[in-house]
Amino acid sequence: MTTPLAAVAIGSFQAEDRAALIDLWRACDLLRPWNDPIADIERAVTGLSSKLFVARNEAGIVGSVMVGYDGHRGWVYYLAVAPKVRRSGLGQSLMHKAENWLKARGAPKVQLMVREENTQVRDFYAAIGYEPNSCALVQKWFKKVEAPQTGPTQNNQAQSNQAPTGQARSGQTQTGRTPPAAGPGQLKVTITYLEMRAAPAAGPRHPPPGQQVALLKAAAPTVHFYRYLYD
Repeated sequence: MTTPLAAVAIGSFQAEDRAALIDLWRACDLLRPWNDPIADIERAVTGLSSKLFVARNEAGIVGSVMVGYDGHRGWVYYLAVAPKVRRSGLGQSLMHKAENWLKARGAPKVQLMVREENTQVRDFYAAIGYEPNSCALVQKWFKKVEAPQTGPTQNNQAQSNQAPTGQARSGQTQTGRTPPAAGPGQLKVTITYLEMRAAPAAGPRHPPPGQQVALLKAAAPTVHFYRYLYD
């Protein structure tokens, strides 16, 4: 059952909201490896020209919107509504909160970015008066973080290594390079990035005799985690 909008209050982000807010962003598929959510939150709440709003009900954090003003136009990021309270008008209320914050600072317009694969949200923005523009988005990283390979690129790499889907060849790294042999007192380790997007067709596989395998699940990995893996 959808939570009534009257039971939800929109207010400023508080430090104790951080973990729940990141969980919300994860549930809404807003997190990307190259965007550290902790750093994004810190910049938003400490900057003089940005604001982070969260929506709360008796269950906790159920919505968010981040807004900033660069002196020329406003920008909106991290609009999120928990699945259990969608279609209650909360998304529109959060956008109005961000828009009113910008209007109070004299911003003449507001813009936001929508990822190409996020087709469902475009109807939402059109319904509240947002229109596509003809500008192309270009970007430049000052401190670039390489994203782990996924999708076709990763599949092509696995095929070039002649390894079964979802596995890496024994003795090779995820980039295909053979690591140096372990010396006395050293442990030979291979780190492989694996993203499961569908149930495996084959049954469970067991490591060959004599090999030790450890499986690590990283919950809410930060950008520093990926730097550790790939730098």
